[in-house]
Amino acid sequence: MYNPLEFTVENLSTELKTWLDLDNPEHQAKIIKALSALYNVNGGRLIIGFCDDNCRPDLERRPDGDIREIYSIDFVLLLLHRYCSSAFPVTLNFWKKDGLEYPVFNVGSGVKKIIGIRRPLMMGDKMLIQQNVAYVRAFKAGKFETKMAEYEEMNFMMEICIDNREANIARFMRRHFDDLMQQFTALNNVSEGIDLYNPFQNFVLNSRQRFLYNAGPKLNRKFAYLEASVNLNHKCIGQSLDGRFLERFLGANRNLSGWPFWLDVRQEGSTIEPYDNCFEGYICRLFKEDTIHEQKSHLDFWRASPEGYFYHKRVLNSDLYFHKERCMDPVSLITRICEIIDASINFARVFYIPDDKSANIEIVLSGMKGRKLESWTDYDYHLPLGSPCESDQITLDICIPVHTSLKTVSVLIYNHIKEVFSHFPGARLDNKLINDIIQQIRGRN
Repeated sequence: MYNPLEFTVENLSTELKTWLDLDNPEHQAKIIKALSALYNVNGGRLIIGFCDDNCRPDLERRPDGDIREIYSIDFVLLLLHRYCSSAFPVTLNFWKKDGLEYPVFNVGSGVKKIIGIRRPLMMGDKMLIQQNVAYVRAFKAGKFETKMAEYEEMNFMMEICIDNREANIARFMRRHFDDLMQQFTALNNVSEGIDLYNPFQNFVLNSRQRFLYNAGPKLNRKFAYLEASVNLNHKCIGQSLDGRFLERFLGANRNLSGWPFWLDVRQEGSTIEPYDNCFEGYICRLFKEDTIHEQKSHLDFWRASPEGYFYHKRVLNSDLYFHKERCMDPVSLITRICEIIDASINFARVFYIPDDKSANIEIVLSGMKGRKLESWTDYDYHLPLGSPCESDQITLDICIPVHTSLKTVSVLIYNHIKEVFSHFPGARLDNKLINDIIQQIRGRN
């Protein structure tokens, strides 16, 4: 089981606090604010006994006695009942790090209404918590903090509540209208020919199903997707589903584009969770059309297994940014393919895959029919972009030796990009464009 103390970092869904005295009203106020704020951002963890400045255990202020007796879930629930506007799910677990136990409060997700403060908490004449306010986790001045919600945070919390209500409707539909949901899953039309007795193909199929499970309620219109599946053809020897594997995996994924594949979603306020011998990362941040935040929209899902299997699926940025246009930017596409290959090679290196092995990479573009090529990320390249795509799905099968470096694969990338462009009648590709993009990527890290 994944130990949350193996890799501690503050984000929107994780807060670190040094040791709190539950008999101290000021410390009571901190725990009430922290837990209600975590619930308002759709759940998370409050870890006690760690310094938030360096994310390390606070050994100097560790209290004497049995931690399990000092921290009582019953007392904390009583505090929340007394001061919060309504009840919400909170549990308490004790996890070990370096042989010492630390309390971890787990706040459930699924918020459908904002939790506020219904009565003030006073210490003498000093007001520790105001009445009729709500708290939220936010990223401000370069760090994560718990704060009183302002206008922007209130909008953010309301969107979470609405999303969770929509998710309830989707679960009802899946439960009572199975035939309809089977038609819905036809959005993911890339599962034909899957061999369920092949462990890797079974992993890919499960990953697609997990994507629909997480993102299904958000798919209120037809999107185009970019999917990447990587098989290193060799188990990551000595690795199990623990913090060390997660740290190596994320460390191997270089940030070459500002929004890389297999992103550490914790930096964006989401969580990484273990499921079925895989780590899963999911981020859904969809802003409505014509808002100033529109070009910050993302919908990504990934999985990583110590078996040497990696999966990623995302909605094309053009579909999130330009709601009424069906386009594909060639520069962005070439950059993404280079980035997938680079990440796959680095995965093989950090997990010591033998040089005689090859990484098999399958890239699937779906929802492409009628889509046209249009340069909108880089206007320096003027290419004949051809007619709209004639195929709804484009699949690239790439086999590359793990000892290959990115700078030596331009010919390989050219052949595969040429294959993609062949689906756009009349489009032509310039090899200089690929070389320039590779040089730009190599210069970023």
